[in-house]
Amino acid sequence: MINIILYGAPGCGKGTHSKLISKKFIIKNISIGEILRNNIKNKTKLGEKIKFYVQNGFLLKDSIINEIIKKELKKKNNYKYKGFLYDGYPRTINQAKYLDFLLNNKKILFFYLYVNKKIITERIIKRSKEEKRKDDNVNVLKNRIEEYEKEKKNILFFYKKKKYFFNIKSYDKKIDEINKKIENIILSNI
Repeated sequence: MINIILYGAPGCGKGTHSKLISKKFIIKNISIGEILRNNIKNKTKLGEKIKFYVQNGFLLKDSIINEIIKKELKKKNNYKYKGFLYDGYPRTINQAKYLDFLLNNKKILFFYLYVNKKIITERIIKRSKEEKRKDDNVNVLKNRIEEYEKEKKNILFFYKKKKYFFNIKSYDKKIDEINKKIENIILSNI
């Protein structure tokens, strides 16, 4: 089974590329943001617990996020997939170490989608207007970027030590060009 992480700041294109890649390679797309938003929308016990954090751009405790990932990896219908794609996970170094533990140190293709802050801000403000997401406004964006920046250096250092680290500039090319580059890297590593 293949394991892929798409990592980058809010608004870097993780969600867009996750959907394209998971469909092409028949990989289960585990989108933490989507899972959390669905729990809030469906007013689950978890949703009520996390609503404040998500809507204000704060990171949840590692233990909560790690438990979500563990449950996703144990789902019975996973046999129909050829692997897993992690969108929005890991966000902290403890989450990265936990994922290594869960996967028993299996190979992970790590894609760092780099976009500068100005473009990220423009993208999220546009997405906020189009999709009416409560977690996409200027104040929440500021918090989300600050949280991301706090952990970024440790995450990148952790995965750079591993063999399969790929730096993708995802702002100066079209979506299909970036996606083709990612797909080619995946094909040459499976």
